[in-house]
Amino acid sequence: MFINQQRLGYFHAVYTHGKICKAADYLNTDASVITRQIKLLEGYIGHKLFERSQRGRKNLTLLFGICK
Repeated sequence: MFINQQRLGYFHAVYTHGKICKAADYLNTDASVITRQIKLLEGYIGHKLFERSQRGRKNLTLLFGICK
């Protein structure tokens, strides 16, 4: 597994839109595709990128000293 431009694009879309479902609508793809790619990215870097809540809000956690 490696970091590629598509995975970074998914990460950026979720960060920008605040929710996976909104990012999926923006990118015209399924939310499950984005979820899978974010999980692969998290596994690769060994750090959770998003805190997931029951209501679906995705909050960015600390990553390389930058937080939302």
